[in-house]
Amino acid sequence: MDRRQEAREEIEALGGNDFDDLPIDGSYVMMLASLAEVLHYLDDVRRAARVYEWLKPYAKFIQIAGNSAICGAPVSEALGVAATTLRRWDEARAYFDDAIAQETRMGARPWIAWTLCSYAQMLQTRAHAGDKERAATLLLEARAIGAELGMRRIGAWAESHLDA
Repeated sequence: MDRRQEAREEIEALGGNDFDDLPIDGSYVMMLASLAEVLHYLDDVRRAARVYEWLKPYAKFIQIAGNSAICGAPVSEALGVAATTLRRWDEARAYFDDAIAQETRMGARPWIAWTLCSYAQMLQTRAHAGDKERAATLLLEARAIGAELGMRRIGAWAESHLDA
């Protein structure tokens, strides 16, 4: 939503104790995964490191809230985002690969599209030899999935990052 200042204010209010007082309940893992995304957006490396460590034990699971009424992406996707924030490139790559494999097995094409975008963003940030080309391939795939599924936002996001 491109509301960085508001996001920063909310994180400051929520993370005043570095998230030590977050409730550990049925939404805990999904909440941590969401925090990983926001902390990446804010480039909050210190807090992202904490969230990363808390998420690691759940790496092979899918995000579930409550009694499974709400299902999210694989936790490994959020770990890939957190590892990107921490500039842990090999870990990020491995987590994104794992997330895409899980999403493919589930047939969760919307999640695949978002993971491809996060993966591409990591590659663009890392900027090793071949990363630009690989990122473009991932973004084109995400854009195609978005177009097929009517996910206009993902298509626009992928397109804007293809120009990067």
